[in-house]
Amino acid sequence: MSNVKISALPAATTPLTGTELVPLVQSGVTSQVAVSNIKTAPAGSTTQVQYNNAGAFGGISGVTTDGTRMTASTTIGVGNATPSTSGAGITFPATQSASTDVNTLDDYEEGTWTPTIIGTTTAGTATYAFQLGYYTKVGRMVQITGYVEWSAGSGSGAGMRMNGLPFTANANADSPISCQPSNITASALTIVNMNVRGGAAQCSFLEQPVGTGAMGNCAYDVAGSTYFAGTYWV
Repeated sequence: MSNVKISALPAATTPLTGTELVPLVQSGVTSQVAVSNIKTAPAGSTTQVQYNNAGAFGGISGVTTDGTRMTASTTIGVGNATPSTSGAGITFPATQSASTDVNTLDDYEEGTWTPTIIGTTTAGTATYAFQLGYYTKVGRMVQITGYVEWSAGSGSGAGMRMNGLPFTANANADSPISCQPSNITASALTIVNMNVRGGAAQCSFLEQPVGTGAMGNCAYDVAGSTYFAGTYWV
């Protein structure tokens, strides 16, 4: 047997079970080791990952593969982001690293923001009973929802805005959003709507005539409230 070349040996039955023995040289001595030890103890370090052909990686924990798919048991970071220490998912950088590839998801973020009501001539200030704003950003799409209630406003102007959106909208992408206004003064036979203004981090309050007619600005109101929800693009 000692004179037989390895290439001349019969092929083993695969997949291996782990109980097979193979020779190795350790500290100058030829010894035997079970394949299972080789399979479950891959090499690797914190800077070098080695795959052991058995669904596990050395140098990194919590990552396995079946040969075609990779599974992470906790979180992974992309774009040099530090993976989250809670839950399981993908961590994106705090500042988006935008990709020009239309098939690449390059950002995810969720959080809160503070809506304020301002006038188009004088922004003014107001007393707020509620300033609730929530958002989720996926790529270029931003979903917002919330509620704002104000009184004693000191602004002025032929237009009224909700200011403070979490991201500036794309300059070429005005986006209507749903709203449920209350106690906002509007012209007769009109419905108050809201629209995210392209190139700004604001929503306009608009008057939509019932039936025919052009939509126009809703004048600044010193008091009012509205629920709102919608999606816009950045």
